[in-house]
Amino acid sequence: MNKSDLAYKIYNNSGIGDEWPIDKKVLAGYLFDEIEVGVNFITYEEIGCVVVKSQEDRASITFIAVEKEFQGKGVGKKLLEETERECRDEGIDTLYIGHKIGSYLWPGAPSKSDSHKFFRSQGFESRPDPYAWDLVLDLADFENEEDYDSDINKKGYKMGFLKEGDTQELLKFEEENFGFWYDWYSTLISKGRIERILSVKNSNDEIVGATALSWGDYKFQKLLDGVVGYGSMLGVRESDRKNGVGQALKLKGMEVLKNNGVETVVVQYTTVPEFYKKLGFKEWKKYHMLQKRLG
Repeated sequence: MNKSDLAYKIYNNSGIGDEWPIDKKVLAGYLFDEIEVGVNFITYEEIGCVVVKSQEDRASITFIAVEKEFQGKGVGKKLLEETERECRDEGIDTLYIGHKIGSYLWPGAPSKSDSHKFFRSQGFESRPDPYAWDLVLDLADFENEEDYDSDINKKGYKMGFLKEGDTQELLKFEEENFGFWYDWYSTLISKGRIERILSVKNSNDEIVGATALSWGDYKFQKLLDGVVGYGSMLGVRESDRKNGVGQALKLKGMEVLKNNGVETVVVQYTTVPEFYKKLGFKEWKKYHMLQKRLG
């Protein structure tokens, strides 16, 4: 059995697939398809497995599960111990649960499950931002009445889709302000998907904010009705915040998604749900953000 088939079998036999249904090909993509990120697949007698991703001195557990029949028998603990041992051998200083390195299924340990209790019992602690959320909005309820273009234009900003000649400037902006998103934007650009990147420039023609849009490919599409879309990696340079730039990017993104047939918008992984609630979003999923120092 290849690793994609085995991971999918354990995913479903563990019970995770009941709450988080996902297609096999999509799961394999999120677990194993990476650029410039190490991926280690650790198994225990084909009844449990871990996918851990690493880069420099950090690593993330993207997925860990044990089939229901064998849960509560120490298999998960053995998998975690082996993961930590291999991470230490590779010079990893900090191990995270969920998002930190590469693609992720969940940003942290889902609050609804007891997985966060297991990780805490094994020495994991809360990150500086202890919780994260996914939020949702039914676009049928979304009607924008704000003239966000005019509002930010008066302050010297201009918003639009990324142009071919601005790709290197965007990557520089991300590297300087949001380094953890650099690889993601680099991948989007290399795939020629700049038409799904919105950016904002200031009066000096410098990029000061950006976000990426996507629709029709949400990993947990089966949990929601209709076409699902999402905005991600929304960031504004610190000196340009509180000028309405972030809100303008979000509102414009929602209009673009709606015009492309999207019915439900998902905000994936935010630690500031209040920002999105002002736009009508509702809390959907909550996560415990955990880490463990190995050094």
